[in-house]
Amino acid sequence: LLEKNAGHINSYVGDAVFAWWPADGADAGTPVRNALAAIEAWRSQSPVEFRVVLHHGAVLFTRSERGEELSGQEVNFLFRSEKIAKTFGTLTMLSQAAAHTLQFDGRCATLGAAPVEGLQGRFVFFGAPHALDA
Repeated sequence: LLEKNAGHINSYVGDAVFAWWPADGADAGTPVRNALAAIEAWRSQSPVEFRVVLHHGAVLFTRSERGEELSGQEVNFLFRSEKIAKTFGTLTMLSQAAAHTLQFDGRCATLGAAPVEGLQGRFVFFGAPHALDA
């Protein structure tokens, strides 16, 4: 579902799938919205419960013995946010940057604010909007 909607799977980390989308074009959020809608539509058929956490930010592409890797503060923010989704008891969580970039402003329920390990301050997180039209 990710790749069918222009996503690039970068790695499998433990039980997580880490994917990214290019941020070029007038509405780079459309493929991400389409992927999220497809994932949420498929969720009821999944044999296991899973969480989706989305964030938007700049990343660094580096090469290592494991191939191309994404790194940087925004990647750290995303990985550490997954734990926050679990504490909020939500299966789909968006950072404030993701909600804004995906043009979900005003359409998402606020889950709450929480500190992110290693970063200063508290960050607001949102659930997915009820209607996930692209």
